[in-house]
Amino acid sequence: RAEVRSLSHYLQQPQGRVFQYTCDAALGDARCGVNLAAAQYRATISVISVIDERRIRAAGTEGLESGWYTGGLLRFGGGTNAVDVRDIKQHQIVGLSAPVHEFERWEPPTHPVSPGATATVTAGCDKHLNTCNDKFSNGTRFRGFPFMPGNDFLTRVASRRG
Repeated sequence: RAEVRSLSHYLQQPQGRVFQYTCDAALGDARCGVNLAAAQYRATISVISVIDERRIRAAGTEGLESGWYTGGLLRFGGGTNAVDVRDIKQHQIVGLSAPVHEFERWEPPTHPVSPGATATVTAGCDKHLNTCNDKFSNGTRFRGFPFMPGNDFLTRVASRRG
């Protein structure tokens, strides 16, 4: 197997950083500095029910609000899906009397999941400054430019009214 690339391939490689509103660091990497192994950013859950191939309901994450694990990772602890790590599309709390956590994944697992299975969930980040400050207390290491003027500012034209 071989791959042939032209010299123009080097022009498509990222050079330096991208100026954008959101953070360009990956949650938990050296530039971010958040320790995802800390107890407040991960939990072990137990599957209560399987809604469909991408959504499960689970117990074991009491005390957290809806969305805490959105954008995070879900890794099953054993069985056929032990090496299967999936991104969490959405995390929400359903039910009022006995709250249950519902997790929706972007992709279905490799093998079917059954009630009673255990998994580890890791907190997610939407890469905004408020989340970095409020959720992770890590605003000093934020790697975005939240106060940069947007396209509407750059395309404004002068008018008589100011």
